[in-house]
Parts: sequence; structure tokens; C-alpha cells
Amino acid sequence: MSVNKTIFQQKLQVFFRRVSTENQSLEMQIEADKKFRDQLDDDEYIEVNELAISANKIKLKDREKLLEVIRLIENGEVSTVYVYDRSRLARNFYEYLQLVDLFITHDVEVVFTTTDASYSAFTSNYLVEGFNGILIEEEGKAIARRVAESHRKLPSKKFGLDTNKSDDGKKNYTLQLHYKEPLLRLFETASEVSSATSFIELLSHFSRVLKKQPTDILRMLTDSFYTGHEQIGNRFSKLSYVEPLLTLELYKTVQVAIKPFIERLQNNLDERSGENVLHPYCDICNEKWFIENAMLVSLGSTLVQINIGKFK
Repeated sequence: MSVNKTIFQQKLQVFFRRVSTENQSLEMQIEADKKFRDQLDDDEYIEVNELAISANKIKLKDREKLLEVIRLIENGEVSTVYVYDRSRLARNFYEYLQLVDLFITHDVEVVFTTTDASYSAFTSNYLVEGFNGILIEEEGKAIARRVAESHRKLPSKKFGLDTNKSDDGKKNYTLQLHYKEPLLRLFETASEVSSATSFIELLSHFSRVLKKQPTDILRMLTDSFYTGHEQIGNRFSKLSYVEPLLTLELYKTVQVAIKPFIERLQNNLDERSGENVLHPYCDICNEKWFIENAMLVSLGSTLVQINIGKFK
């Protein structure tokens, strides 16, 4: 809604909502704040929805919708913010305190719309809200751990494997026949890597064979899922619903063989992250050209660019 401007500018009431993924619905939050919206005229409030925005993954400075609300508050245009609970605003302690300071400084009332009668109301006390900020961050970390564990054990997809569901809804994974031989050859070849040159040649060759980026090849080589096991630290737990591509013994041999080269590669990428890069320009349109799917690495005395793409 546009702001109703008369002799003075009427302050807005903002209904802010957020869901972390595309599969989640705003329905519960919309229903929870309906009783507050019903008490207002249409020109007295605006609704701001963040869709598929994980506050665990996306920093406050990159959340465009929330930044719109922040700008309105800083301009003195907001009287009240309605939000389901604290976790919809932030999952990071410092980001939450930044918002708390904004609300207090600009005398903005914060109303939590959750139907949980035991949920604590917003206060203008930095100490109390700081404690609440710690709670929502720890809760966010716990959720992130559960999601990571779920993705590790039951990924939505895995290259070279078909994801199937039984009648009772349980997942199982079976090898795709056309990828079985090249994937197994990838691991067998990796187990015999003995130099920087052979490691680079391995990444380059199988990038072409499997039509995947070198970083994807690295992830495959270090993914115990292909053995039908989940790895947690140095422990391996069998996943009975996964058809294994290779033995656990071969996987462990591969990890020993490639570990020094992965470490040197990571150190090289860290060192190069701040370097200046000269890009070619098109002489016709004067647009910058980029090389797709290229990796420049130095391993010891070997400097190699893996280029499996093209200029664009």
C-alpha cells in the first residue's frame, strides 16, 4: 500500500514474514497476523514477505526485503512491526541486536503474532533481547545441523545415482548403469595419483568424461556416500538403502592418495583469492569476457589452468 499523505505523513504498520525455502508456505504466518490486519484500514499497513531466504545462510545486508523495512524505519515512516517471532527477523545474534537497536532508537513497537501464549514479548531492554538473540542463534545452528545431516544421509539427488521411493515413502539409491563404469574408474585412477601433474590430469580428464566441473569431481572423490556409508569424522556408518559404487577400503585409499594435493590446491586458491585478474574485452561491444569453468592452480612447481569451458 502507498503511504497516506495528508497534512502529515501517517506512519505505517509493517507485517513482515519470512520462509527459508521454496517448499515452505507463509500460510501460518499470514493466518497468525490476520487478526491484527483486520483492525487496520488498507492504507495503514504494508506486507513484506521474504521467500526462500534462509537467515542462517544469507546475511542481513543481502536481504533486500528486510532492507526495505529498515530504510522505512530509518526514515521515520514506521510505527509498528508485526512478525511471527524473533527467528523470522534473524538467526544471528549480532544481526538481531542490530535490529533491536534500530527498533529502540526509532521508537518502533514490535508485536509477535505467534499464537504461543508463553512466547516472550519484545522489550526495550538490550540485555533481555541479547539473551533472546543467543537463543535464536543456537536454535538456528541446531536446525542447520539437522538439515545438513538430512542432506548427508538422504540427499535429494546424487550424481550417478537414481533416487527412488518405495510405497511407504522411504528413499533408496541405485547406481545409474551408464555412469557406473566411469565413476568407478575415477576412484580407481585417483587411488594411484602420485604427483601434482597426475592429479591435475585426473581432474581435467574426468571433467570432460563426466561433463562436470573440476570442483564437482573433487566433491565426488571425497564423498563416502558412493561407498554406501556416511562419514562423521573418522567413523563410517553403513547406509543400507544406498547401492555402493566402490568398497570402503578403496575409498580410504583414495583419501590418502589425494589429501596432500587437495591441501596444496586449497592453499593456492586462498592465496590467489585477492589477486588482480586482467579480463579480455570484446573489440566490438566492449563487454568483458569471462572464461567459463576454468580453474588456475599451482601445485608445487606446476602451474596449470584447467579450462573445460569457453569465452562468453
